[in-house]
Amino acid sequence: LPPPRAGRCKMTAAGEDDEDSEHPEDVWACLTDAELAADLLEAEEAVSAAGSGRRSSEALKASHDELKTVLQRATGGGAAANADVFIAAENAIQEMAADLHGVIAEVEMLQFNTAAIVSLVAHGPLRPPGVPESGGKWIGLPAKDVFGPDVAPPCGSLAAAAPSTPAGAGSIDDYVQRLEALPSALVVSREFELSVKGLDCRQDEKDINRDNLTVNGLPISGAKGGYQAAVAAIAAALRAGQEAAGQARQTEDAEVLAAQLLLGALNRTCSGFAAFEEVLKLLDCPGVVVVSPQSAAARPLEAAITGGVALGRAHTRYAVHRADGSGDSPLAVVDAYFVFRLSSQSILKAAGDSSNSQTVPAHILLQRV
Repeated sequence: LPPPRAGRCKMTAAGEDDEDSEHPEDVWACLTDAELAADLLEAEEAVSAAGSGRRSSEALKASHDELKTVLQRATGGGAAANADVFIAAENAIQEMAADLHGVIAEVEMLQFNTAAIVSLVAHGPLRPPGVPESGGKWIGLPAKDVFGPDVAPPCGSLAAAAPSTPAGAGSIDDYVQRLEALPSALVVSREFELSVKGLDCRQDEKDINRDNLTVNGLPISGAKGGYQAAVAAIAAALRAGQEAAGQARQTEDAEVLAAQLLLGALNRTCSGFAAFEEVLKLLDCPGVVVVSPQSAAARPLEAAITGGVALGRAHTRYAVHRADGSGDSPLAVVDAYFVFRLSSQSILKAAGDSSNSQTVPAHILLQRV
């Protein structure tokens, strides 16, 4: 047990507690009920922490012992192999996988931000007056070679970077330990269908009326312009990008349908659902924590369209709270970005073929705030 908090019965000449008294029982005898309760709580916390540490060390020792046994069997019972080498290698692989996820997330964000700047200058509000729209090439390269689907970064293994996710925790202490061990950024692969059959204009209209959208730097308020303004802005951006890339212009109906498809992919029903699903897979642990969206913190939907390439990004934020409601602040706050890129030609192709659907790869970027 920790030393007693009291000491008012035994005072030194300097007025300090005499905890080193020759008769400690006199000190304990003067403890109040409140002081006894505080000492008991402190002792319980110390025992709990020590027990947790022992369990972790015992589990680690057990895994080491099991690995040594397997290695001895594999070598026919000869000289004992050094299991620490294999444990260190596994930890190194996990660290490299976590670093790779961080790099992929940075590349995705950097490419979209760069495409957004290019679209601002080539087609948007930053285009100099009197200068014709451009964007077919960037630094001497076609836009598709800089921002297109073929240059999207590959996604690393989630299991390698985060082998023990918080969602698999058995207690709040276990959850916090797993949460602290998570990399600061993770990237998850997703897919969505681009299909005229699956287009739900009524739902998309409801979504955009409650949201904001930015197309090549042009802000559009769903509450003011609504669905028609959003579709018109995307169709105009697709048209300008096609022309800048030297591609033949499509009919107005085809451009409008392609814009509706792109907006449907960006809208919260598609992007928000995909992001929330991945967040729940990683962080939701029923009975231990509650994961909730922070809708007010969501950034506007974003589309950067230039040189025949369209990039989309939708942001949402989530907070993780203790299930029992304790604690003044959330255990974690996570930003989720649903990002994708595809060529204007593929969007127009999907718009012109109502009988088929097109599978589009996407990424969910998860970042701790």
